[in-house]
Amino acid sequence: MQYLMECSHTSVKVGWPDDVMRCDDIACYAMRRVIAIECREWHVKCNSCKWGRWFGQDEHGAKRAAAKHAHSCMVDYMRHPKLYDTLKRSYSRRVKPFILPAYGGNQLPGVRRYEPAPVLQMLDKVVNPDVPPF
Repeated sequence: MQYLMECSHTSVKVGWPDDVMRCDDIACYAMRRVIAIECREWHVKCNSCKWGRWFGQDEHGAKRAAAKHAHSCMVDYMRHPKLYDTLKRSYSRRVKPFILPAYGGNQLPGVRRYEPAPVLQMLDKVVNPDVPPF
């Protein structure tokens, strides 16, 4: 499972975390509060029959399985019901059920993290061309 800590670092570990866990980033490496747990997974569902499978974070595996299936399938990145129910029972409202780039995660498939354009400094107009602007 993937977790987002309050220091905006993400971590991938097996099992459900405590409310506070150690950040794995070398620069941080401190005890931080968990603010979000990714409860979304790739899901493939057939439109013609009852076939459907969860693939975790494996996008390529989900698309490959959909292509191999005999009927037309729908591939979606959606909230897993059992993970979400366990999250709500264990953490209530303290932990968000998904990680978005707005929270600091940049690992979502097909979503790039927002990076602002560099700001250019405007120099005042030079009244006298013989005087340098600095």
